[in-house]
Amino acid sequence: MDLNARTTLYGQLSDNVNYTRQLLADFLTAYDNKEILEKIPTATWSYTQNIIINLGKIFATSKNEHFRLRRFKELGSENINERIARIESTHKDLIAKIMKNRHELFAHTGANFHKILFSKAEIERLQTRFGTVYPTLLAETKNNERFTPTDIKNDADEIAAILAALDEIWGEAIDSDVGLAGGM
Repeated sequence: MDLNARTTLYGQLSDNVNYTRQLLADFLTAYDNKEILEKIPTATWSYTQNIIINLGKIFATSKNEHFRLRRFKELGSENINERIARIESTHKDLIAKIMKNRHELFAHTGANFHKILFSKAEIERLQTRFGTVYPTLLAETKNNERFTPTDIKNDADEIAAILAALDEIWGEAIDSDVGLAGGM
């Protein structure tokens, strides 16, 4: 991959990470703010979808996503590859949930979207709101859960940790290139 392609990759990942980080911050501001939710009732759902779509762009495996994280593996840095593998391993359940939701619900509606069920936290919220128990809607595993604003709120710290790690990776990659290019 030539230097121009690499710097474009760094820029795209940086933009996506920073944009998603801001979406998460805005989501957290809106989540418990009754004034915002009265004026914009769909605010938390809009943020939820955008956060998932943007994280999905990063973790996509499809060659159609030109700026996916796996492109960094083409750079040949053993350290970066190890760090990416660590992120993917440490956060594999959350990443699987992100990708399933992106593919089946948010980017387009997949044929099996109805098989994605709810987290225990969302079932409890529904029970509190409607006074009914919904055991048949409870997902058996995290990667089979449907993202709701409740889930984004509960996963916010882990999402923020992923974004921070990604920020370090693209920074390290560009620093390495600056060293290789003799300070550009």
